Amino acid sequence: MKTIPSFLLRICCLTALLLTPVFGTTQEELRAEFTKINQERTLRSELINFLKKTAKARETENGTLAATDPKDGELVQSVEIENAARERQFDIIAELQSQPEQEIRAAFALKMGVAKKETITPVLRIHGSNTVGEKLAPELVREWLTSRNVADVSMKRSGVFTQFVFRDSVRDQEWKSVEILAHGTSTAFQQDQTYPEVGLAGGFCDVGMASRTIKDAEAEAVMQAGLGDLRKEGSVFPIAVDGLAIFCPQSRPLSSLTVAQVAAIFSGEITNWSEVGGSNEAITLYARDAHSGTFDSFESKVLKPLSKKLSSQAKRYESSSELVRDCSSDPSGIGFVGLSYVGTSVNVIPISASADTRPLIASRLAIKSLDYPLSRLLYFYAPVGRSALTSDYLDFAMSDRGQQVVDRVGLIGQGKAQANDLTEADALKKSLLEDGKIPADYKKIVQTADRRDTFANIRFDSSELTPDANSRQNLRRLANLLASSGNEKAKVICIGFADNKGSDGSNLQVSKSRAEAVAAYLSNLGVREIQTASFGEAMPVADNNTPDGRAANRRVEIWLQR
Repeated sequence: MKTIPSFLLRICCLTALLLTPVFGTTQEELRAEFTKINQERTLRSELINFLKKTAKARETENGTLAATDPKDGELVQSVEIENAARERQFDIIAELQSQPEQEIRAAFALKMGVAKKETITPVLRIHGSNTVGEKLAPELVREWLTSRNVADVSMKRSGVFTQFVFRDSVRDQEWKSVEILAHGTSTAFQQDQTYPEVGLAGGFCDVGMASRTIKDAEAEAVMQAGLGDLRKEGSVFPIAVDGLAIFCPQSRPLSSLTVAQVAAIFSGEITNWSEVGGSNEAITLYARDAHSGTFDSFESKVLKPLSKKLSSQAKRYESSSELVRDCSSDPSGIGFVGLSYVGTSVNVIPISASADTRPLIASRLAIKSLDYPLSRLLYFYAPVGRSALTSDYLDFAMSDRGQQVVDRVGLIGQGKAQANDLTEADALKKSLLEDGKIPADYKKIVQTADRRDTFANIRFDSSELTPDANSRQNLRRLANLLASSGNEKAKVICIGFADNKGSDGSNLQVSKSRAEAVAAYLSNLGVREIQTASFGEAMPVADNNTPDGRAANRRVEIWLQR
């Protein structure tokens, strides 16, 4: 076995000399022996990892190693030493826990990534968005399983497929799994020729992941399958807020772009960096693939409002991580992904809704309030008639603990504020009070208030006075906060705004009605101290010339006086 480094062989030989089991009779002696064997195995870990990485040894379903070349004497000796230690540890655990040794072997093999697939029962299947499924959904599953105190959890990942295998308890004979398949948002709902056996409509999953709202045609397909209308309350779960980041390599500084410029670049109308204030170099486009909800969001927020299509020259990616990796190393590149995928290796470009609005960097506050032009919500979708286990997972995802997971993976949770959120909220208030364009009456209202726990603006379905699904969830969170210790005396201020479609008087009345509708919703949740104010079409946060911009301007801000 000439390829094994000599220092590893020396470790192996030393460990062979050390491995002289002391067969204990009391529990303390058994535990001491187990610890001693663990220490000896740690000395061998680098060698064993090397053997497995180079495919000279492999894990077996029995919990032991197998040499791939039985004629290699040094290899066989190394494997036998490791197996002797494992065998003794299996004996000790079986004796200490009064558990069949075969179960312990199977559990260890599972931790090493070896298990018979036919012995595993899928109990939760989650399909759809790569933005949700690559990082967020797996971390939510991991934390959720921890909260349920299940046993012997292991995770296996292959491309866009992630599988968690576990048992409900150490004495449970049944192995179960949670499976995540992240081909893109469209696969949350329906299968197609590219991806068969995916989606809710075909009964292939229990929860759909989406980085946009469900389309009417998708909702109809799910309804035809007898699963109800996923657009209704109880089926849609806004689990996180994300922003589409437009980025280029750090080597290309760019102060800002308008949404129209972004559309012109990605449609192929602008092909040289000199056309947007850069050097005379051709632009290379990096984009998500057609199944991606990220691309759907980009298309709906950037391309379609300006009647444009993505250039056929764009390089398309199923994986956001791979897109960032390749674009960041291309001096001519520009790409778009969800904010959580960009890091310090790229230049995130500030975006303005139009030439008349100020550019906004994709910050937590700008995205959480949905004021950033390319902000979006991420969703779970599930039928009302779902299993108790599925409901438990969804409840966990929407809880404060679940939303902390959202923050941890780099997306924006809607639970309790983080320390940097508070700082950003105070900085925003300061900038508003110093802005000469802000109405004096507005400044007077917010002078003694704050938005430290109420970043998310309340928005509405179409032109209705009913807050949308995400806003209803945030209002329920606010009501719970105000009912908690130390917040009982806080007063809520609902400040309404409208778009500019209509007369000044009618817009003022509409904004007043929206503020009062939010106040009524909070009152029904038990909140008592509520004040309303309205400012019509004043202080737009988006371009009133587009449907998305007008929808963003139809909002209610929530401030708290404490």
